[in-house]
Amino acid sequence: MPPPPPPVPASASPASKLKALLSFAPARHASPGRAGNALPPPPPGMGPVPGSGPVELPRGATDDLQIKNLQHQMQLMQAQMQDYQTVKTQLLQEQRQAQEWREKWNFQDLKLNLMVDMLVLRVLELEQPGVGGPR
Repeated sequence: MPPPPPPVPASASPASKLKALLSFAPARHASPGRAGNALPPPPPGMGPVPGSGPVELPRGATDDLQIKNLQHQMQLMQAQMQDYQTVKTQLLQEQRQAQEWREKWNFQDLKLNLMVDMLVLRVLELEQPGVGGPR
């Protein structure tokens, strides 16, 4: 390592001051192990390396992202509501069909019971010796 240059007098030109400052900076040589696109670490006081921690977006970008998330959630809920309405409509239709079948079944059951009762009465009439006579 070269010895530090002598201090620059205060009356020196700005160019000589810059040269003196740059002489203290370490020389940057690309090492063969590093990727060509790797970023060198920032100088002290510059903050963290981009992508090395949580990223804070500007307020407007955060609001836009939140709006997009809410819009996406709203679209999902609207799709769920449409599915719910479809299922509800199908359920109501099936309930109406079930009620119609119940009414038809009850009517057929009533007719069948009436026919059985009429047959029982007819059999009883035929088994009695004197139909319509005194008892």
